[in-house]
Amino acid sequence: MIIRQTLNFAAHLAAGAAVGALAVIALGACAKAARSRARVSEPVEPLPTSEPMTT
Repeated sequence: MIIRQTLNFAAHLAAGAAVGALAVIALGACAKAARSRARVSEPVEPLPTSEPMTT
């Protein structure tokens, strides 16, 4: 019975570690994609106005 519980614990521990590793990999990929989307490929120029701004 103790051997069965030990094997069950080991199997659940290994599965938890595998799921955790997959989660870290997925979050890293999402963060990398977000960083690449956030980069601006072209400089942003202000819109031309017909009248100068006055205060």
